[in-house]
Amino acid sequence: MKISEKILSSSLTTVFASVGATFVVAYAFFKLAGPVPISVSQTTVEKKNTFDVSGEGLVTAVPNLAEINLGIRIEKMTVAEAQKEANRVINTIQDELKVLKIDEKDIKTLSYQVYPNYGPLGERRVTGYVVDTSLRVKVKDFDKINQVIDLGSKNGANQIGSLSFSLDEEDLEKEKNKAREEAVAKAKEKAKNLANISGVRLGKIISVQEDLPSAFAPRSLGGITLEAKDEETQIMPGSQEIKVIITLSYEII
Repeated sequence: MKISEKILSSSLTTVFASVGATFVVAYAFFKLAGPVPISVSQTTVEKKNTFDVSGEGLVTAVPNLAEINLGIRIEKMTVAEAQKEANRVINTIQDELKVLKIDEKDIKTLSYQVYPNYGPLGERRVTGYVVDTSLRVKVKDFDKINQVIDLGSKNGANQIGSLSFSLDEEDLEKEKNKAREEAVAKAKEKAKNLANISGVRLGKIISVQEDLPSAFAPRSLGGITLEAKDEETQIMPGSQEIKVIITLSYEII
């Protein structure tokens, strides 16, 4: 064997020995560590083209429920005297409301607070005690609103915390449904016209969204100071709008 052939044979032997050693190490690692986990994930994204249109329904409703807050403020030298007078006024007003055929469940005490009254600023001397209380009266017969306010004034109520008008839940839902029907009809008509103009073919409605920017929130007339007087109080409830916006989403086919 020539010298060059010996060198080549020696090199090949070294390479095979190295490869074999690497294979042995890899095999030993595989046996110890176990198979390397392989995961394959697949995500399918489905894109749907939709055609969205909105319609607005608007109805005008007259409230059928009034809530009147009758405030009573009594100041006396002692707590007992203030409470006794406040209770007398409350009982008198409640009796008068029952004469008007206001249901007892529609008369509710909202607040009842007792606190000391102090002298001029800088003095901590108690000059008396105050009872602050208020009654909420629900009135369904609006012809009685003025009478409720007037009898409250004449029998010791000296403030109205608020006077608000609203719809009861059943009638409010009926008015909302009227606005919804109008909004849906307008949205469908708009979708039909726009599709014809743009050449888009519409499929079925796949979603409906509702927005209630105006749902007949109670309207308050704010606080009014009452004084005993001969003239009747004149209050008019007026009317309010209920607005509903409906958005329809159509499939494009």
